[in-house]
Amino acid sequence: MEGNTRILEFFGITVSAEVFNSLLATLIISVLAIVWMTRNLSVENPSKPQLVLEWIYNFVKGIVGGSIHSPRAQRFQLLGMTLLILIFVANMIGLPLLLTIGGYTMWTSPTGDVSVAFTIALMVIILSHMLGVERQGTKGYFVKSYLEPLSALAPINLIEEFTNSLTLALRLYGNIFAGGVLLGIIADFATSYQPWTWVVGIPLQMVWQGFSGFLGAIQAYIFVTLAMVYMANKVEN
Repeated sequence: MEGNTRILEFFGITVSAEVFNSLLATLIISVLAIVWMTRNLSVENPSKPQLVLEWIYNFVKGIVGGSIHSPRAQRFQLLGMTLLILIFVANMIGLPLLLTIGGYTMWTSPTGDVSVAFTIALMVIILSHMLGVERQGTKGYFVKSYLEPLSALAPINLIEEFTNSLTLALRLYGNIFAGGVLLGIIADFATSYQPWTWVVGIPLQMVWQGFSGFLGAIQAYIFVTLAMVYMANKVEN
């Protein structure tokens, strides 16, 4: 996670490890969800991959239903499921391997980069505004979101919109970035000193990888939960 993350340049465009691993995460999700989990769908005799996909869907359905209490909740279930799987895979993808060549980090979790985390958060916030305008109209949405109950609160409400985006992104980024940095420190400890440090460093790294995996799953859940709360504030006003 430390240092530069450039992999190659293509027609003057720098391709970083975050971009590469974001594309890889998308490919993994496509293979798992489209090819593996949804192959040979059956109502009477569902396969184990299909049962896993249905469990994820029902899990997200509970998250969405806990935040959005109107019949409109169903339309957000696929969005929540997509965010959960995408962020989970992106969080996990950097855990198995630490690879640095020539001072460049070649393998990392995309969500450990602030630009990736902020982009996902910004997409959620922008979509929530669009849905609010769709439901209430531009004028009605502006009045209910920023001028009620007191027009004097408009500046505070505007600041809140900015902080929502910031905190949603930084919470995800901070946890994944910190986990990657600590993995790097433990790996350096295990390999940079005497051979006996392997005895301590390797088990410690395995333990921290397991904890980072748990933390990555929790962060995916928290992100989706907060995203649905923001959506509810816009579509249920």
